[in-house]
Amino acid sequence: MDQRQQFYAKAAAVGVSRQTAEQLLDRALGADGQRIGGDPFDLAEQYLKLVARPQQAVALEAFLKARLAEDEAVAREASPDRASHWQRGGDPKAPLDVIDSRGQRVVYYEGRPLSGQATHIARHDPARVLAEVDAKRRVLVRYEEERAIQTSGMGGLLTKYLVPRYEEIIRLLALPYADHPDYRPEWAPDA
Repeated sequence: MDQRQQFYAKAAAVGVSRQTAEQLLDRALGADGQRIGGDPFDLAEQYLKLVARPQQAVALEAFLKARLAEDEAVAREASPDRASHWQRGGDPKAPLDVIDSRGQRVVYYEGRPLSGQATHIARHDPARVLAEVDAKRRVLVRYEEERAIQTSGMGGLLTKYLVPRYEEIIRLLALPYADHPDYRPEWAPDA
């Protein structure tokens, strides 16, 4: 595979179309195929990173929104009462049962869960999951707002530095879903 084909393959791997990759390579080669200094493929790869970054950000954002929707659906299914908080049971005969805010058992003690497991289950009740989903969605909205300002060209110096910080935060918010089959390695915070 020659350098040109390798470049096209790299572009495809990060979601950049063949047409856009050709334009980036043409720009790197200069007018009429004349090189403008340095290795044009290195320059084309720098262009590729600039183009691919927003596309990766959009894909990561969509991935995170989908996972949050799944978390919300599971929490709502676990407790139709949005305000339902779970706690370890108050019944001395069943101290490890987990009950909801109406006093209904949601996890029964029959040798399981162990004390720490019951506390963990109660701590991560549907109300908390829904609150976390809401908070993460608010972060996504702030990121979208800053990215829109930057894209419009109306963002100043602050926006220039905020968008990469938000991108880092979005990568961190997606990290707990790294075991999901749709998670991409290039979304890792250190990638």
